[in-house]
Amino acid sequence: MSENSARSHTSAFSVQVLVFLGLMGALSIVLSFVGTIRIGNYLRVGFSDLPNRLNDFLLGPFLGALFGGVMDIVKYLLQPTGPFFPGYTLSAVCGSLIFGSITHGMHGHRLSLGRIFAAELLIKVFVNIGMNTAWSCILYGNTLMAILPARIVANLIQLPLDTAVIYFVLFSLEKSKVLSRMQLWLRPAAHHA
Repeated sequence: MSENSARSHTSAFSVQVLVFLGLMGALSIVLSFVGTIRIGNYLRVGFSDLPNRLNDFLLGPFLGALFGGVMDIVKYLLQPTGPFFPGYTLSAVCGSLIFGSITHGMHGHRLSLGRIFAAELLIKVFVNIGMNTAWSCILYGNTLMAILPARIVANLIQLPLDTAVIYFVLFSLEKSKVLSRMQLWLRPAAHHA
């Protein structure tokens, strides 16, 4: 393993990154309590994933996925809704992998409404409607057609809302130069050498 590669792996969890992940985790927890509307066991509409998407954009798909998985478990432990099911944790990981892969801003991807929309569309279709509906059927014994229509409608409503909110937050952070400062602050030491 080269020196740059070793430095890159050890600096992925720098103090700055850990502090940032902690702050985003706290924000995610707060938003899950006050910024989320639960409709039965099958639907959740809210903005508690916004910190996840900011992490995915700034830190990339792999740290974003790790954060998403950990936060799914932490939020469940703080506010359990039904039995724990690891499929939902896998969904959180997959959502971050998708969003981070398409939008990650540290490697030259510019902030783009199209990229955000594409990432959110893939998450809504494959993760929310596909995977999460399957998990609900397995967990609660419902037939697919009993819950699929409501999940499709909820995700069709949430798609433009999530896209607009994520873009607005990232665009505002970019315009105020906060986003570029965050990117510099979070950049691993290997990039400074």
